[in-house]
Amino acid sequence: MRFPIVIPALLAALALLLVSTPPSAPAAMRLAKDGKVHACYKAKGKGKGALRVVRNGKVRCPKKWRKVAWYAVGPAGSQGTTGTGLPGEDGLAGTKALEDKVSELLTRVQALEANLAALLGTTQALCGQVSLLSAVFNCP
Repeated sequence: MRFPIVIPALLAALALLLVSTPPSAPAAMRLAKDGKVHACYKAKGKGKGALRVVRNGKVRCPKKWRKVAWYAVGPAGSQGTTGTGLPGEDGLAGTKALEDKVSELLTRVQALEANLAALLGTTQALCGQVSLLSAVFNCP
């Protein structure tokens, strides 16, 4: 029955190991005064290609390691070419033009509705006259 005692001891040892071991994090980019990031990379042997960022270009790299440096920020590129699309109207000017068109269309719709109402009134008057004539002349 020593099994329950082993688990807490094992958990405590694991917690101690996690606390005492620093987490592996990527190397922080250190920008030197010359605007470059300086590093040493392993050129030969086991672990070839490993990279270690260093403070500046004066740091000596170990045997089988080589110095390397690069600028953190490069020069600005040239301006790109102008697009080939058709120019659109500016925000407020485009909105105003659209509002004017909608207003014009609304006026036309209202005029058409008025014409339809007049036509409907005329049609109803004609139907009334047809009914009257049918009654006068005994039309089926």
